[in-house]
Amino acid sequence: MILVNLYGGVIQVNQEKVNKIIAEHLKVNQKDIEIDKTLEVNGCDDLDVVEIILAIETQLKIKIEQDVEKTHTPKDLYNLLIVSPTSKTEQEVINKEKYILYPNDVGEFGILSEKNNPYNLTLVFVPELKIILKMKEEELGRKPNEFEVNQIRQTSIVIALPRDSAVKFHNERSRKH
Repeated sequence: MILVNLYGGVIQVNQEKVNKIIAEHLKVNQKDIEIDKTLEVNGCDDLDVVEIILAIETQLKIKIEQDVEKTHTPKDLYNLLIVSPTSKTEQEVINKEKYILYPNDVGEFGILSEKNNPYNLTLVFVPELKIILKMKEEELGRKPNEFEVNQIRQTSIVIALPRDSAVKFHNERSRKH
């Protein structure tokens, strides 16, 4: 199973990793943890369960928000992670990565503008949109209508830049014109 931690990192989690955290807390051999036996049989009291959950959250950098009172076995602890809101399948993580805008991404405005923008990047038209529109006006012999302007904008090439770089880029272009 894959989890996305509180910092957006992706981590692989399995029952063995949970057992290791339990064993470390109880100071027993990991092989002695029986996943289908109750936590009490495995040597845990109520305080141990709370401390183990805290250890899982700390080590995996996640937050378990489910009802921990229904946790009776090591397998239950692992299952808490599976239903966690941070739990993702590998495909969900891959899909999410496809929809993130990264610095220096290049593509059509219509596609890149739809991506999540966690880095607060600015999309810069290359060449400038006003130049593209001027060229289209010369080609048509008239100003493009609103539909045409929108279509040109959506299909024009842009680059994703940090705001300060986008401002520098704009200032450099302005000096040349």
